[in-house]
Amino acid sequence: MASQLYTLQGIILQLERSIRVVRRLPKLPRLDSKLLRGVIADFLKDLSHLAVFSQQEGLGSEHLYNTIMRCSRVFTEVGRAVSTLEALAELQKVDLFTAVKKFAEVLAEDSCLEDLEKALSELKSGLNSQRKISA
Repeated sequence: MASQLYTLQGIILQLERSIRVVRRLPKLPRLDSKLLRGVIADFLKDLSHLAVFSQQEGLGSEHLYNTIMRCSRVFTEVGRAVSTLEALAELQKVDLFTAVKKFAEVLAEDSCLEDLEKALSELKSGLNSQRKISA
């Protein structure tokens, strides 16, 4: 059981780092679609792990799951749009760099990140309480 707690704690820490990365993306001077798609893929993977492990530990809440779903939807839609833009860029019908930067701004400014940070904080508190009880 302790190893799962540490795994959940690791996922929380990784998501907190990922949120900081997403917020910095629009400021990168050489942001490209491949990097953005990679960040999106990693973020979605971590969200999935968060849902599974928080449920296993009995620490999930309706608010947490709704936030995970909302963030997943936003990141998935932006990922699809970036893939479409890449195809259009090959046809030279769109400025891919500008479009990717705009999508990075959309992700960085989306309110789901703030909600996710709050949910992660609540989850960490629950995790700490659970540790104190078992000790």
